[in-house]
Amino acid sequence: MTSQADAMPSLDYLQMRDELLQIMYWMLGEGLGSQPNAAQIEAFLGVDSAAIVHGLERMAVDGFVTEVAEGAFQLTDLGLHEGRRSFADEFAGLTHQGHGECAPDCIFCHSPDGDPSACPSKSVSHAAAG
Repeated sequence: MTSQADAMPSLDYLQMRDELLQIMYWMLGEGLGSQPNAAQIEAFLGVDSAAIVHGLERMAVDGFVTEVAEGAFQLTDLGLHEGRRSFADEFAGLTHQGHGECAPDCIFCHSPDGDPSACPSKSVSHAAAG
């Protein structure tokens, strides 16, 4: 890794790391790439690719990404976890469920032993429609 990646001020790195984790998590979820390079990220993030490379290199040292090919990075398990958390925190106001819809962590609808017919959200939406 380059010494320039280590030279990024801590606060700048934390902000860049969150942005990169969010965009890489989003790209993965949307099927836009599981191993993006700086140019692909730059198209969505609007940050200079050199700064992106520096951020990714430091993230690799910190265990958030792995360089899988020359200049192409993939989220590690830690990066995936933190990207999901950061994305959820950042976009919570835009991604919450609508009235009568269950949450993504609904134990009735989304757990292996769940019973969707027992979901309280379903009874609310059916009651509202009736």
